[in-house]
Amino acid sequence: MKTRTAPTTAGPRPRARRPHIPLAQTACALALAAPLAAWAQSQDDAGAARSAADEASIATLGTVTVTGGASSPTTEGTASYTTAQTAASTRLPLSLRQTPQSVTVMTRQRIEDQQLNDITQVVGQSPGISIQPQDSERVHFYARGFRVDDILYDGVPSYASDQYSSNGKKQSDMAIYDRVEIVRGASGLMTGTGNPGASLNLVRKMPTSAFQASAALSAGSWDRHRAEADLSGPLNAAGTVRGRIVGAYSDGNSFMDFYAKRRTVGYGVIQADLTPSTVLTLGMDTQTNKATGVTWGGLPPFWSDGTRTHFSRAYSTATRWSWWDEDTRNVFVTLDRAFGNGWEIKASFNHYRSGFASELSAWGGWAVRGVYPDKATGGNAFQFPGKFDEADRTNAVDVYASGPFQWGGRTHELVVGIGASRQTHDGRAWYPLAYPALSSSIYTWDHDDPMPPMRDPEHYTGKNVDLGAYGAARLHPTDRLAVILGARVASYRRQQDNTNPAPTQYTRYDNRENGVITPYAGLVYDMGAHHSAYASYTRIYHPQNDVDEQGSVLPPARGNAYETGVKGEYFGGALNASAALFRIDQDNLAQAAGTHGTSTFYRAAPGVRSKGIELEINGQIRPGWNIGAGYTHQIAQDSAGTRVNPDIPRSVFRLFTTYKLPGAFNRLTVGGGVDWNSSTYSDLARPAAGVLAGEGATVRFRQGSYAVANLMARYDISRNLSANLAVSNVFDRKYYLGTSFYSNVIYGEPRNAMMTLRWRM
Repeated sequence: MKTRTAPTTAGPRPRARRPHIPLAQTACALALAAPLAAWAQSQDDAGAARSAADEASIATLGTVTVTGGASSPTTEGTASYTTAQTAASTRLPLSLRQTPQSVTVMTRQRIEDQQLNDITQVVGQSPGISIQPQDSERVHFYARGFRVDDILYDGVPSYASDQYSSNGKKQSDMAIYDRVEIVRGASGLMTGTGNPGASLNLVRKMPTSAFQASAALSAGSWDRHRAEADLSGPLNAAGTVRGRIVGAYSDGNSFMDFYAKRRTVGYGVIQADLTPSTVLTLGMDTQTNKATGVTWGGLPPFWSDGTRTHFSRAYSTATRWSWWDEDTRNVFVTLDRAFGNGWEIKASFNHYRSGFASELSAWGGWAVRGVYPDKATGGNAFQFPGKFDEADRTNAVDVYASGPFQWGGRTHELVVGIGASRQTHDGRAWYPLAYPALSSSIYTWDHDDPMPPMRDPEHYTGKNVDLGAYGAARLHPTDRLAVILGARVASYRRQQDNTNPAPTQYTRYDNRENGVITPYAGLVYDMGAHHSAYASYTRIYHPQNDVDEQGSVLPPARGNAYETGVKGEYFGGALNASAALFRIDQDNLAQAAGTHGTSTFYRAAPGVRSKGIELEINGQIRPGWNIGAGYTHQIAQDSAGTRVNPDIPRSVFRLFTTYKLPGAFNRLTVGGGVDWNSSTYSDLARPAAGVLAGEGATVRFRQGSYAVANLMARYDISRNLSANLAVSNVFDRKYYLGTSFYSNVIYGEPRNAMMTLRWRM
């Protein structure tokens, strides 16, 4: 068991200066990106002429059989940081250059190079997306100034419940996935409803036509360990039945005192060729997370006298016995029928179920009680306990047909489909009869106060139903111009029933609407062999479950999203680059406006506008040299000029690159990168006394801009065995990653390392 770390009591530190970003950094980023892409293209002929002797000098690690040909979207075994095509934006299989939206694909190679073992780690390394943790178990994702809540599995939407933030989908282990496709901007054509920030499509590994096997063992900082195994291949002599099984187990402690977590993952899938043109896929994946010493919220930003706290990153406000268990299960079926004329019909069904239970206790509640701890004595700290359980079920089905058609003497593409989902949740929440003071000062507390007597539970149930039909056509009026026109017509229902026994109150929210039309339009103009210009538009429609101060459900958020830009494709698609401008206009966006006890109420912000720029480059600059880099700057404000979601950075720069050394050192690959985030602020509960006492209920808390550096090195011990060392936060930068949830602040991870030994047959 780790020892307890007492908080430090250092006085206030100088506030970090807010950088002036927009024009200068945008110009610099453009200036850097343009010559890199141009230089890459200038190397094309030289790369093609590389001698066979030079090629032979590049050692390879094992052989992985990849399903599909050069146009396959599968990234496993390609050693690439990009993909040949994606259907994540429009359901039409297009190259990134042909897709009129910003798309990032986090490939299998990138995931393994950086040892990104869950979806939160993947998102945290993706261009333009920020993560905002609420505590040790819960997290939100943001893009272009807005919440990301659209999560798809193999292209099938799956509603992400936010009731008490059961976050099973946001803890998905990456052992079973080939890649994560991230479409930034509104995705109403694919999902029907959702925030316009981004959507995440988790694409599972599929069985391979040839036998392959791999295994990995990892060990790292804070006694973390991990093991995974992956076996795939044909199950009969003809190869018409194929299977794959993946398992992973991880456990370990954390930089936070008392916190430990164990995760178990299982995945099995069978693929059968019913006929030469009909493929049936059946699969299931399960994941169990068990955590102890879990936090509920974070650390207090202030002492009672108004001065800033500077706790050790190891300090935890949680009790040792706090726990959070969560189980998820996905069962999926896909039937794919191809026709000789290029048309395809695909039907998919996904059944998702999850459940969690937790008993939590931490000292805190300053946003609820209005009391911060005393700096001198460590007093004024109150226990803040709760018990929760919840069960979620989601059934989703999607059926579509796609293929070419002739019109006006030209060939065009069409996709039409229907999709439906039904999600239910049923949960209970227990709160204490009273919030007792800690048994001792926070400086001497043993983190073992028992759970106090609890009230009868609050009970909440809900149902979310979505039904929609969609279609999109990719028209080619000229050889260089492609026009994508589409729409989704959807109906929805959002129902929530809450029962609060103290005193007995029953509330029901039941919102429904039929015939909601979400149009989509895109233009792509081919400017030559390597570059395209594009523009796209889509409408925003997002039903909300948040309530205002009077307890009324906020109306749906509505608006429009626009994007235009230029994309480049080099080395036959091995390297992709893009520059985009975007604007999002939205009304009724939910913004936190205060708290009643343990509940947050919201306001519907009118006239919200987010606008910005994104620059990105992903792929192989030359053989052995991969890069993934992106810069985003966005400004999101409402009609009064008030910044929207100010606790997420306006500007984000991410870079990671690897290089396989040539010649005698060709067994070694080295890499590194940097994540830079601009300054943020949050309006937190104001201390009642001291230097910050004054008018108003809140005071502004700022986190200055910061950069975190990461390194990796991989050595090919043999053709089948490699060792990979990944080091995060190399310079041990101390910063707050979360600064808003119930006036808590949460540290980012200190420097840490993970070593992985990976074997492939």
